[in-house]
Amino acid sequence: MLQRIGRANHQLDEPSKAPLVPSNRFEVLECEAALEAMAE
Repeated sequence: MLQRIGRANHQLDEPSKAPLVPSNRFEVLECEAALEAMAE
């Protein structure tokens, strides 16, 4: 996920940002797990 978000920005001086838009309750859990993994 970090690699994909980083490639999407294409600007060296600004941090990359990406919204996570889950479409069901299982994807909410996946998004939360991904955010926790990135924080570690």
